[in-house]
Amino acid sequence: MEYGFLSPGIKILEEVKDLILCGKVAREKISREFLEKELLEWSRKKFLKETDEAFSDALLSASTNAVKDFEVWIPIAHLEVESNVDFGKVKICPLSVEKVDEFESMGVKASPAQKDAIRQLFQKLREDIQGYAAIVIKVESESSLASKVALKIAQDAVDLLRFFSPAAFVSWKLCPTALLGSDILPRTKTVAVSESSIVINESMLAQDVEFWKLSEAAAKKLESSGFQLAGRLIDKKELSDFSTAIRSSIIAYSKGTTKPDLTDRLFHVVAALEQLFLKHEVEPIVPSISRRVSNILSRAGTERSQISDIIRRAYQIKDKHRSLFHSQQEGDILQRFIQISYSSIITALLNSERFLEKSDFLNALDAL
Repeated sequence: MEYGFLSPGIKILEEVKDLILCGKVAREKISREFLEKELLEWSRKKFLKETDEAFSDALLSASTNAVKDFEVWIPIAHLEVESNVDFGKVKICPLSVEKVDEFESMGVKASPAQKDAIRQLFQKLREDIQGYAAIVIKVESESSLASKVALKIAQDAVDLLRFFSPAAFVSWKLCPTALLGSDILPRTKTVAVSESSIVINESMLAQDVEFWKLSEAAAKKLESSGFQLAGRLIDKKELSDFSTAIRSSIIAYSKGTTKPDLTDRLFHVVAALEQLFLKHEVEPIVPSISRRVSNILSRAGTERSQISDIIRRAYQIKDKHRSLFHSQQEGDILQRFIQISYSSIITALLNSERFLEKSDFLNALDAL
């Protein structure tokens, strides 16, 4: 026999779920799907007179059993690390042979009867993840929510992390580092046909792809560029206005490093600067950004003028066309513009603890 709810009952159930998830503890420990499953099960038992327990008690019991401490590993494509690296609230760890062996042993121990299927699963898994790095996050919740929470944190973490890749300040390099499965290596394929032959060619769309290998020594060097300060930006809940602006700027810039089209990358870099160096939307864009970026990077009048000129010319290129191809002169200007932009964002990051409001930071730059 099947049981169900009429439309008014469904509406009441949704209202009950909304009310429960308004509570901070419930929202952080259980998912909507878990709550719905437990609510339906309790309703079924109540209808069949199999329980006299109040739903609040049933939910508390089910949650107590389901909520656990999880360590969630999320592989990062095209990133290798020599050893564990702390990055804010997460760790970046190597998925070594030994670590994958450990995962496989845990799986076999948990389900001995499925040993052969588990070993077959891990044989394929090794091909996909072994050798890469992974973002490791500790979450206390029920299992389905743990994965969702960890994925959201990992996505923000990898966007901030990518800002420090060797490709970040080189205009012609593409950084494919991303959560495994969401990474893209743009390729082209052509088929050239003549009367006597057919030639199939496949190539990378990007001129140069940077497969990031982060040694222990290189990780330590990143400290001077604000690496740990960037790690603190992962969780945006309690960030100041200024730190929030820096976070948005870094993520916009970082996403641009995944674009093979230099014009697409230019648009991301421009967006990053505008989020950080403009007070409001009606401010004159190019003069304001040119003045503030040149002020933050130099005290010499001549050098400030040169920086301002590069920024002005980069904006002209952006407004002129959208094309994968640029002249040598334009390419040189955009490379210099990317270096200037990167340095200015790094400098803002290194000063992230000196200012609470973005307006105070910009006022300080205007006074230089």
